[in-house]
Amino acid sequence: MASERERIAHVYRRLGVGAHPDLLASTASVSEAIDRALDLSGPDKATQTIPVPQSWDEVYQVIDGYEPVVWWIEAMVDDGRAIEERLTWFWHDHFAVSAHKVDHPYAMWEHVRMLRDHATGNFGQLLKAVAKSPAMLAYLDGIENTVWGLNENFAREVMELHTLGVGNYTQPDVVAAARAFSGWKVNETFWDENDNEVPGRFQRDDVAPWGSYLELDDFDDGVKQLLGTSGNLGMDDALDVLLDHPRTATFVAGKLYRDLVGVDADPPVLERLASDFRSDYEILPLVEAIARDPSFVADGAIRSKVRTPVEKVVTLLQAFPKVRDVSDEDFGWGLVGLLEQLGYLPFTPPNPAGYPKGNRLLGPGQLSEAFALLNAIDAPPDGMTTDDVLGRLGLVDVSDRSRAVLDGTRDPGRKIALAFGSPEYLLT
Repeated sequence: MASERERIAHVYRRLGVGAHPDLLASTASVSEAIDRALDLSGPDKATQTIPVPQSWDEVYQVIDGYEPVVWWIEAMVDDGRAIEERLTWFWHDHFAVSAHKVDHPYAMWEHVRMLRDHATGNFGQLLKAVAKSPAMLAYLDGIENTVWGLNENFAREVMELHTLGVGNYTQPDVVAAARAFSGWKVNETFWDENDNEVPGRFQRDDVAPWGSYLELDDFDDGVKQLLGTSGNLGMDDALDVLLDHPRTATFVAGKLYRDLVGVDADPPVLERLASDFRSDYEILPLVEAIARDPSFVADGAIRSKVRTPVEKVVTLLQAFPKVRDVSDEDFGWGLVGLLEQLGYLPFTPPNPAGYPKGNRLLGPGQLSEAFALLNAIDAPPDGMTTDDVLGRLGLVDVSDRSRAVLDGTRDPGRKIALAFGSPEYLLT
């Protein structure tokens, strides 16, 4: 049976990113831990504002490749607004968009800013913002979807991955949704009759540079039949149909429950959560209902998930002296390279279904290559005992065997590495 301290550590691991050892050390109860993890009263960590690029050259100059990744990792390391970090990452995985296809750093940065702005707010508003995000329009080929040539990619993925789940729609529904989503464009720079870009001039004066807009000439304004609803449906209309469908609340609530708790919800619990969620689609009340349910800290939920590479590196940076200066290119590019090698680089989920999870993180290559993340530690503190190391990594109920292995060395760097490779650190 898990101890009270283990349950408190579990709360911080699941409602934030990383172990948050300083919060753990100063928290007396599970209820207090939930309150602190859900607290949004601290300073806002909204992504920095980037000057709007006025040309394609400026698009690639506004920010270096490693800076967004390091900024985001640093935001996760911070103790404040823990649930905002957890949910921003969750929605980044749920509404996966990758910079490998969206070759537009500014659009990717703005996409993640949008996810953060809506992360704890209203799911319906988030869904509509994602659908019109220039990054999503590029990633799932929405900008190619016109009345003259339908592209069904976003229509299919928004139902399969973002709202209803597999088996709750038909191919005619996909076609109807694609028709409703047709005509959306991104306001890119203007090119003259000689195919020369005109910096500072954009296709539409009434739309923000690089923003999205509906081109009515490319929109299918005919009657559509979507999931039993008929009419001249546009994008928001079609998304409202998906939000009205009872499967959407069940699918999203079940996925969020699985992410936070680590196991699938029992049917009565899921039915209650989904019913309340569907009434207003407010995200934070759903999270709190999940966290307050006894199943959240039950023994079956403790260490039921495999710790991801992002969670591993964030925990290390929370625990020990580290190099965290964005201006340090060696650190920044090194971190980017490691996370990309491990398949967990922010801004680049591998496919529309998001990042790998569970047993897919347990391959020999994944486990061995993850040890390179220890390079994030600048200098292990001298004289650290086994309890010191375990405490900084947020490891509470460790086995006698793991403790004996750590006790077998006095070298702090080796002790940290052994703890990093322990079964207790592997699972979260």
